[in-house]
Amino acid sequence: MFEQPREIELSQIRLETSFRKNEKDLSLEMDISRNGLIAPLIVQLESEDTYVLVEGYRRFYALQFLGKKYADCFIENYTSEEDRIIKRLRIEFQTKKRTAYQLEEMINRLLENELYDVKLLASLCNVTEKTIAKYRKGSDVNPDWIRRGRKTGAGRHGFTIIHKLNVSEK
Repeated sequence: MFEQPREIELSQIRLETSFRKNEKDLSLEMDISRNGLIAPLIVQLESEDTYVLVEGYRRFYALQFLGKKYADCFIENYTSEEDRIIKRLRIEFQTKKRTAYQLEEMINRLLENELYDVKLLASLCNVTEKTIAKYRKGSDVNPDWIRRGRKTGAGRHGFTIIHKLNVSEK
């Protein structure tokens, strides 16, 4: 599938919405510091000198924190942002490394595009429609509440519960 990894300057790699906080991962940073980058990042060539990160956000952040300038990368053929999100969703449904709210954000991002519906997403991600629906519990929560929850660090969970209780914002 991939050729040999190529060394690419981190400044040439563009990040899309990662659906993950840029959190420090001390154990990953220590591992990379001791052993180097074992699993190359996966990128797609966007233009002559710009790449889009497809997989490896945590590794990318760890490399940045360590002050590394370059990373070994596998280069895939360029696809759309939606195709990359579907690929990440497919992986996340299997590995369950992201939170339900991160999966919800990814699903909602795709459903904003009228090309996708729950049935198609379920098919593309090899899951049931019920699985997709499970991650959309908070999709009807007031977007202002969600923004405020993120801003204050309160998260979404409480706002989803409050919304389901049908109480006013006050």
